[in-house]
Amino acid sequence: DKGGGVMVSEADWGPLGGAPNPESVLHDRQVVKLGDTDITVLLTPGHTPGTITAIFPVYEGRPKHMVALSGGLGPRGGVAEHRGAVAWLEKLHDVAKTMGVDVGLDPHTIIIDTAAWEYIMKPEGRKAGQNDLVIGQERFQRFSDMLTLCIKGRVATLEQRAASGAAR
Repeated sequence: DKGGGVMVSEADWGPLGGAPNPESVLHDRQVVKLGDTDITVLLTPGHTPGTITAIFPVYEGRPKHMVALSGGLGPRGGVAEHRGAVAWLEKLHDVAKTMGVDVGLDPHTIIIDTAAWEYIMKPEGRKAGQNDLVIGQERFQRFSDMLTLCIKGRVATLEQRAASGAAR
């Protein structure tokens, strides 16, 4: 059988009654083949417990670009969830650097706004050779550094709130 199947993280299978088989569970840093394309999966819980980030190559013309497509960059919950997000953001930073990620996409409006969506869906409107979604490896690294710093700031704020609430 060469048909596709559904693969999600263990955390996402739980509410669905469990995985139908072991091959349906995605693992951290697993490489999934889709035709000739390798997709590296990172478990990046925070936005939801089962959130993943997929890193894979894309082509527009000759140059190859590496995309990090996240299922959600903003963590929900309390201090523990935010600390977990810092850990996976640091992992994403390292893996993205090693793999040469130069495009970051997130289905939420933090990254994909209306203008970007139009840009993706209507390539005929672009100038020749234009691709504003390719930000470069250095800028992707700076973006992940900035996001990590923001989440660390949120951790500090949540801890401060908890401490001041406990002192009352």
